[in-house]
Amino acid sequence: MQRTCLNMSIFFSLVLGACAGQENAQAENDSDGDGYEATLDCDDTDAAVFPGASEYCNGVDDDCDALVDEDAVDAFPWYVDQDGDGHGAETDPVYACQQPSGFVDSHDDCDDHNPAAFPGSGETWYDGVDQDCLGDSDFDADGDGYDWQRFDGEDCDDTDPGINPAAAETWYDGVDQNCDGKDDFDADADGYSSQASGGFDCDDSDGDVHPGAFETWYDGVDQNCDGKDDFDADEDGYQSTDFGGDDCDDGNSMVYPEAREYCDGLDDDCDGEVDQHCEYSLAEADAIILGATENGALGTLVLLGGDMNGDGFDDIVASAPSENNDDEYPGRIYIFDGPRAGTVTTEDATGNIHVSTSNVGLGEALDMAGDMDLDGLDDLLLGAPYSNYGDNRAGAVYLFTGPLSGSNDLEADADAVLYGEVQNQNAGISLATVGDTDGDGTGDTVVGYSQVDRETFGGAYLLLSRPLETAALADLGITIEGDETDEYGSVVARAGDLNADGFADFMIGSERAGTESLSSCGIVWVFLGPLTSDATLGEADSVINGEESGDQAGASVAGGGDLDGDGFDDLLIGASRNRGDYVQSGAAYVVPGPPRKSVDLSDAPTKLYGEDERGMAGSAVAWAGDVNLDGYSELLVGAPGEASRGGNTYLFTGPLSGMTALSSCDRYFYGGTDGMMSGSSLDAGGDSDGDGVPDLVLGVSMDSTLAERAGALYLVSGAGF
Repeated sequence: MQRTCLNMSIFFSLVLGACAGQENAQAENDSDGDGYEATLDCDDTDAAVFPGASEYCNGVDDDCDALVDEDAVDAFPWYVDQDGDGHGAETDPVYACQQPSGFVDSHDDCDDHNPAAFPGSGETWYDGVDQDCLGDSDFDADGDGYDWQRFDGEDCDDTDPGINPAAAETWYDGVDQNCDGKDDFDADADGYSSQASGGFDCDDSDGDVHPGAFETWYDGVDQNCDGKDDFDADEDGYQSTDFGGDDCDDGNSMVYPEAREYCDGLDDDCDGEVDQHCEYSLAEADAIILGATENGALGTLVLLGGDMNGDGFDDIVASAPSENNDDEYPGRIYIFDGPRAGTVTTEDATGNIHVSTSNVGLGEALDMAGDMDLDGLDDLLLGAPYSNYGDNRAGAVYLFTGPLSGSNDLEADADAVLYGEVQNQNAGISLATVGDTDGDGTGDTVVGYSQVDRETFGGAYLLLSRPLETAALADLGITIEGDETDEYGSVVARAGDLNADGFADFMIGSERAGTESLSSCGIVWVFLGPLTSDATLGEADSVINGEESGDQAGASVAGGGDLDGDGFDDLLIGASRNRGDYVQSGAAYVVPGPPRKSVDLSDAPTKLYGEDERGMAGSAVAWAGDVNLDGYSELLVGAPGEASRGGNTYLFTGPLSGMTALSSCDRYFYGGTDGMMSGSSLDAGGDSDGDGVPDLVLGVSMDSTLAERAGALYLVSGAGF
């Protein structure tokens, strides 16, 4: 093979040499005139074909080298296409007249190893591949120069080129054009959306004006956007006199023109006079309910609270223990739904409960039971201590579930009867729903029973479940027994949460009990929940003794208020026979929670004392709730023997401490009629008119407006406190 190639090389050298030597001599043999005679010219008919001519892509051996179109001057550049997508890589081309296999005439492929990547290919965004070879970011689909935030970029909307960090923000269109993540309805960036956009910012152009801002009074700017008058700092509806208004004390919401005057040493109504109208006549009550039966004694006991018909207003429940029905068995309970206004009679009651079998003592005790049957309506418990249901005068408690209307018979219509089983036990002489003492989520009830002979000691039952079926009291919970001969169960009451441990506490009182040195001083036993087994009064967590012999402390008690605002509920204890400067002038004591193991009322930090002989202050006591919304509980003390036995009821606002005369109260309510003895029965804290402020109801069993000692109820709205 090498020899053949060599011979051919020698041959062409001889031929070319001969041709060169004979060019001029043999010109006559050059037909095409290209300077080469036919013996050397491979096509002597074409002057463009001769040895050494330029090769063109024409399918002709232009240079007579026996090769066609090789190294043609007009050869095309071809680029390798490794991935076969029709687009070549940007590499050195191969020149040829015909397209070589694996080569194409373009060199615009950005990835010659990916057949899916070439100019004009459909772009698949966010996969990291530049399919269309445009050289732009695969994470910037809208082409605005910013990658999508989802792939560590800054563009919050990669479908809209008008949305990017460099865009101008258009407020209140719901679009975050500049991707700063701020509320598009909060132009001043104070954290609150514009009111015009459904938010709460009253000025979205000022970052210092928003609902969380501190209010600067009297500058004409509503910094905190509460919409309130900037010249009425105490929000009582009257502008300060310093800025042309009528409010003489714009730092006290209880002081304004037309306010009620309290016994507080202030000009509450801004009329230039002090304490001239701090008294309140019951004739001014917002609602008056009159008993119509002579000697019926409506209002002997009264409740304000609970909603038995589900109308959203608290109801009033009152006893008329001496009222007879047609069968002449005494006792009737009335229910009045709220709201009430004006003067009405018992004929306007929503419902009533009467007795038709015997004198059972209906009206001796009652309390709202909460929602025992879980139907959304509050229920009612009634004590009948002389009932013979379980044994002769063993006593019973009757449950009536809401709603309650019309006339109902105690025995025939009760939903459940909880009865005593010991003769003369008088179970139900007192009762109280006291809250959840054991933390099971269910409110509990305490039922007192009193001693009537030396073989039956007083005490109480703590019922730890909803008593929805008739059963013996002893089978429903825990028994707490007395150990002496006094009527220990004559008073029971809720105590709130005295030690703030989340469990409800309760009290058992006996005004006749005494110590070794003080007879009939009265004693209150306090039990802190939970109580898990039967106990005696000697096992009480706290024992509170009356101050003096004969005081009868504990005849009235109330729990659940926080007078000093320390987070612990306090106890309010009445001692109507306490002797101050006058016989039986009476007093009321506040024992702060949690109480010590042993407490003498002489050491109580707060004592409110009466100043009238036989005024019997403390005959009734109650926590009024936070009437003035200052964070402290208010309290009420009834003194039915004052003012010629017309009676007074005193309101004190917290905080309060020390020895304080009742006449130093914030307001007092007086009966106005000799002998009516207002203040002997009262309740407060419920909201019968739905205004969000606790109300007061006074039971006046000796009221004779319609009939001699028929009784009456006086309702004072919390707004009037």
